[in-house]
Amino acid sequence: MKHTLYILLALLSLTACDRQTPSEAVEHYYRCLMDSDFEAWIDGTLHGEAYTGEVRQERIDLLRQYLQMEHELRGGICSAKAVRDTTVEDNSYVFMELAYGDSTKEEILVPVVRQNDTWKMK
Repeated sequence: MKHTLYILLALLSLTACDRQTPSEAVEHYYRCLMDSDFEAWIDGTLHGEAYTGEVRQERIDLLRQYLQMEHELRGGICSAKAVRDTTVEDNSYVFMELAYGDSTKEEILVPVVRQNDTWKMK
């Protein structure tokens, strides 16, 4: 009985992780980008898991170059915060505020879609 309860609690905690809001999902993906976790960023894009081998490595190289450029131009991305989102069924638009090392801020729009109960960036 005790083991069944532990298994049930473990399964519930796993499914709770997949029930993120669009804003939470995009904030997570941007944290991954800022931490140079390029694999997680790519997997957070629509059909990202399909990118393998050379194509995946090219995307990782582009992300590295992007972070390098942002660091040189604006001191890098210091924070990424979801300001609001608009969701209709399985589609959402997340408004993100990016703060940079040189104290500038930028608001961007990130379109996302629900794929198998997980929000993915388009």
